[in-house]
Formats: sequence, structure tokens, C-alpha cells
Amino acid sequence: MAHRTLFMIWQALAVLTRGDKASCSGCAAIDDWNDEQFEQCNVWGDPHVSDSWSVNGRFEFNGLGVYRYAHIDSCGGGFKLDAFQCQHTDWKHSAILYVGIQLNNGAKVFVNSSHVSTSGSVSVTGAKGSDGEMEMINPRDGVNIVSDDSCIRINVNAVNLHGDLHATNGIKIRVPQDAVTDIGICGGAKQWEEHLVRGQPDFLFSIEQWRYMCGACSALGGLHPPNCPSPYFGQFDLTPGGEFLRPFEKTNERECVPLHDGDIVEQLQDDGKNSVAYAILEKSMSCRDFCHNRSSQCVDVRDNVDFAPCSFTTNVSKADCDSTEYYDLNCVCAKPDLSAPGPDKRFICDDRVDAAGHAFTLEDAIQLCKAKAPFLHNAQWDRKGCKNDGECRIDFILGACVSDVCNEDPINRVAVAKNAADQDPSRSPKESADRCVADRLGRELCRELTKGENCSFDPGAVMQEKAELCEDTVCEDASLVQRFEVEEVGLLQRRNGDVKMNLTTSHCSHRIHFCQRVCHSVLATTDGGKHKCMQYCDNDSSFAHVRDIFKSCC
Repeated sequence: MAHRTLFMIWQALAVLTRGDKASCSGCAAIDDWNDEQFEQCNVWGDPHVSDSWSVNGRFEFNGLGVYRYAHIDSCGGGFKLDAFQCQHTDWKHSAILYVGIQLNNGAKVFVNSSHVSTSGSVSVTGAKGSDGEMEMINPRDGVNIVSDDSCIRINVNAVNLHGDLHATNGIKIRVPQDAVTDIGICGGAKQWEEHLVRGQPDFLFSIEQWRYMCGACSALGGLHPPNCPSPYFGQFDLTPGGEFLRPFEKTNERECVPLHDGDIVEQLQDDGKNSVAYAILEKSMSCRDFCHNRSSQCVDVRDNVDFAPCSFTTNVSKADCDSTEYYDLNCVCAKPDLSAPGPDKRFICDDRVDAAGHAFTLEDAIQLCKAKAPFLHNAQWDRKGCKNDGECRIDFILGACVSDVCNEDPINRVAVAKNAADQDPSRSPKESADRCVADRLGRELCRELTKGENCSFDPGAVMQEKAELCEDTVCEDASLVQRFEVEEVGLLQRRNGDVKMNLTTSHCSHRIHFCQRVCHSVLATTDGGKHKCMQYCDNDSSFAHVRDIFKSCC
């Protein structure tokens, strides 16, 4: 990991010296969105930032409310991107529900689920409509937004879900390396500083949009976002950057929020640098322990009045950060740079069930993620140190996918696992709509079958095999189908009558023949192709990898 640490330090120093010296004249000549001349910020799921130009590298960001993700003045006619994040009552994470973008000297794009609205002159592809009101043609592929100078490129997609929350949005940002700044979640070090409040001069959302966002979020029943009109007699559930305090372990523990300007809580917050929490210590731990357990440091302590949460005694108290003789105290914790990391992933799959009510385990989640995102088949959940950046990336994406899958209702697990598949670093956001057409699918199979060697393939044969596999579910592991895809269970039963529910790929007599047919369609013109196919297909894991590549497109 040393190389990654050194790179992040260099990157942080470089960001501070870039931005105002960018050259924005040659971007139109760069067709590939993943060209090395672009920096990337990829945000998806609950949300996970799997690439950024921040010193923080890859991280989870579960902040609530409106946060700035990127701000670049030198290219794109002045570019800003804001996202509104919300929490569901059953989650421990947040999700992006609304995205606001400004570029081209004031043009704006707003995305809510699969709905896209625009004002001013801006290029938006992947949506249809008129008069600035459009719908995504394919929500999973999303829309591509490009500035007039082609230097700012954004893809915003939507993952459709069942339940109170109908969809979440993901974001992929590409900007020239010499244009990036340390403003926003994608570039900044202290995440809590990127929270935006309505009324600030560069707040992108209108008051109508803000009210709608806040109302929709409140309806989901999670923590109330900061700065939204509160249904709780003027009090907020949390302050910006206070997410790190959660989850609270004991009943009545809570974050203390200011009730009026200049009160004791606001003073202890010290211009937003700290969060104040009413902590139940039970004479067994200190405020230092309480803050440390949340990756923070204790900076102050105040005694309370008669066990009342967030009350403050006027008497002189002897309590300090190391005191362990108190039942409860108001602990003042410094906000960590990564202020909204979410719950510990080690326990995210505990006590989960599938659609049939059976236990849904960590191993089930890993298997589902690797099935729907084949590029993760070499990723590891608990690798002890990755060897290079590519290995670090796929391990992070696997962990993020597992977190999403376990956090979701069973009916939504396949959808969020497929969302992880769209984070394949070999795929450009511009090409996402073509991920399963013959040439792209053939090239992915080439990478798998030849381990990077060049090869030719028969596009027609490749697509024929995909069509047949997507129709023929007999060789699907029926127990997993029952757990992951409720609707497909019914389809399997209707097509095949009384199907035994313990079918697995090992029971399918033609599984090797399928693998070899696919392999031959790819390696037909490659020297020694037939022999390579026999070697490759003569084991269960190779067959599974080929099948999973196809199944991810079904």
C-alpha cells in the first residue's frame, strides 16, 4: 500500500497547484472518456467513491443534504456539481436522489431519478423529450453531459428500485488533470466543509426544488437532512458532518444541535469543526473512548443536568476527556476528514434474509456481486494489502457491492449488483449503452479467454450464445435464483414444470459444450484456439466466468 500512499500525497500537492493554469483547448480531440489525460470521480451506490482526485482516494461518503462534489472554474465555462443525499428509515447508509450541474457559463442540468431537466445551452445525450424536460432512454446507461469545450464530461445514471425509494443516481465525472481543484467531495480533504446551505450565492437548486427534495427525503423516514425545513419543532436531527457519530449504541444518545445563535452548542462546535454528542458512558468509558470509537478525537467535555440529553450544567465540572466516573456526559468530538463513512462493513450482512426468509450471508452477497459483475472475479473481500492500484480498485468495488446488496431489500439486490457491474474500469461512460453488443461482449470474452492476448471473434455466434443462455435458465443455480431474482423463479417453474430446486451448473450435462461453443466463437481464428478452449473449459470456475459474463447482459 506504500505506493498508493505516496501517490495520494503527490496527488494532494498537485491538486493545490492546478486548476487555475489549465489548458482547455485540446479536449475535443480526446474521444476516450477514460483517457489518462482526464481525472476521474466515480460515485455510485450508497454512495461509494471508487475513484477521485482527493487525497482521500477511495472512500464511502454517507453525508446527508446538499454537498458539492466538484467545482472547476478554468474549464467548461465554470463547472459545479452538487448532489442531494438522503437516508431511508431502514438504512444505515445514504443515497443520491438529486443531481444539479452548472456549466457553459450558467447552463444547468438537473437529474432526479431518470428525469432530466435543462436550462441554457448544454449537450445532453441519452435522453428524449422536449422543452428542457426529458427522460433517460435507458436509466442504467444514464445521460452524458458534455461542456462546449469537451473538457467537462459527466454521466449520470439511475438505478430503478422497488419500494418507497424508486431510484438512486450515480455520477461519473471526467475533467482534465491540470484543471482539478481541492473543492468538493471529489477533490477536498475535509468532507464536512463541502456541505451547502440554501441561500449561499452558488447554491444550484431553486427554492422549489429544495423544498421538493427535503419533502421527499422526509417521507422516507430516515435522519432529517441538515438545512431542510424540520418537522421536529425547529430542531434538526444532525448538523453537517455529524454523520460520523452514528450509529448510536444506546437509547437516548444523540447529537446536540444549536437551538439559537450563540448558544453553548454552537460555541462548542467552534465554527463547525466539532460535533457535540450526548453520550451514555455508564461509568465504564470516557468521552475520549466515545470519540475514538468514531475515528475522532475528544476536544472538550460538558456535564449535563439530571440525566437530561443535551442539557448543560452551569456549575463548574471536573469532567474531562478521560473521566470514567460519569454515567453520561456531553462529549465534544472533532469532525474527522472522512466525516460520513457509514457502518462497519464487517457486520453489514449480519441478520439479513433472502426473499424466502432464509439467511442471506456475506458469502451469498460476494457470490451475487461476482456473478453480476464478472470483472470482480479476481477481487477479494478481505485481502491483506493489495499489490497495485487495479487490485485495490476491484477489491474496493467488491466491498462496496457487498455493502449495497446486504443493505437492500431482497427484491432490489440484483439491481444494485448490476450497478456494480457498470463500474468496470475498462468501460468508458460514453460506451455504457454498448456494453452488451457483439463487439464489446466479444472483447470482454477475449480478455477472459486469452488473458489479455489479442483475438478475433464471430459477432453473430457470440450474440446467439448470449440469446440462448438468457432464455435457457435450466442451468442457472435455482437456489440462488430463488434468493436473488424472485420473478425468474416463476419463469423457471412455468417453462420447466416441476423443476427440482437443487439444480446447479454441475448437474447440466451440456455445460462444457456451452463453454467450448463460446470459446470457439471467440478463438476460432486463433492459432491453437481449439486446444486452448479444451484446457480452459475443463473446470467449473472457467465455465462459471464465461457464463457470468453472458448472464450480466441478460
